[in-house]
Amino acid sequence: MTMTDPLNVITGAGTGIGRALALRWAEQGRPVLAIGRRREPLEAIAKTQPAIRLCAADVSTESGQAAIEAAVGDSSVGTLIHNAGVLEPVGPLLDQSAEAIRAHLAINLEAPIALTGRLKPRMVADGRIMHLSSGAAHRGLPGWGAYCISKAALSMAYAVLSEELAESSVQIASLRPGVVDTPMQSLIRALLMPWLICRVTGIAQPSGISASTGMRSSSHRAMGGGLVGCPTALFLMHYLT
Repeated sequence: MTMTDPLNVITGAGTGIGRALALRWAEQGRPVLAIGRRREPLEAIAKTQPAIRLCAADVSTESGQAAIEAAVGDSSVGTLIHNAGVLEPVGPLLDQSAEAIRAHLAINLEAPIALTGRLKPRMVADGRIMHLSSGAAHRGLPGWGAYCISKAALSMAYAVLSEELAESSVQIASLRPGVVDTPMQSLIRALLMPWLICRVTGIAQPSGISASTGMRSSSHRAMGGGLVGCPTALFLMHYLT
């Protein structure tokens, strides 16, 4: 690794696929800018790998996006991985507030578009931009309304950018990794699956599950580490190398 090596920028790098990819690249000596909302998980991986620099920022806000741009500094960007995403709100789509849906779309849809616009001028000639997609982009799933909508829209954004940047040397890609055991999957199992099972079977709601949202009455957010041996991270490395 040299000071002139292009940065590999990864959002949602504190946990899951993003964390696994950041660690794999850093192990190879490739410079990584790891981005996440919470500083503690980023500091944990940055301590283990000198090739990782961190940026604690909310990708859904202009101030967060400006902080990311500032963290890139004068470095060129080799790859930009849009991995950050949220599942919430879950439950019947018509029960969700407009505020909750707007907050969701700001993270899952608006942020990748805005960050691409900010960082594309810094990308090397053969730079690559990748969005992490989902099967939810291609079929409606009860209780996943906001997530299905945002992933479908992000898939179309990828298709549009692929056409608009066709003459550019920068490559655009969208990867649907399938089911990976990440904190989001933990959240699905903890919050959404009991609601879906009750809807399908007609069995009464388990104690502590809200019938309107499928979420436990107490605040719950899945945390956890990444998957250093994550097959998806290995595939991404192969594609992006």
